[in-house]
Amino acid sequence: MGARLVTEALAAARWCALVEGRPLTGRARMVLVVMAHRALDNEGRNGQPARTYFAGWEYLALMALDYREWVRGGASHKAVMRCISELQERGLIRVSKKFGRLTGYEVLPPRGHPYDT
Repeated sequence: MGARLVTEALAAARWCALVEGRPLTGRARMVLVVMAHRALDNEGRNGQPARTYFAGWEYLALMALDYREWVRGGASHKAVMRCISELQERGLIRVSKKFGRLTGYEVLPPRGHPYDT
């Protein structure tokens, strides 16, 4: 669990609002926090990389956006992908690995902002 990452995600969302002058949408902020919570702060015992989210879009649809249906191309999938796009555009996540249809995202890659630790 990325308890430290959650703190950094909240600080990053605040940074976007205060310094960049463009706050994240509420949905994108929730997706970022859930991704940070699910990712590990440090490398895992079995070699899982730190700061990387691998749980899939369905988990984000349920935990961050409260959708109850998970159809690829459906409303929940499109909502999650809009949030992912917003976070990528803002530099708060980036693709780290692809495994078939599963994509891993690095959460809060270093950007040189004061919230970086």
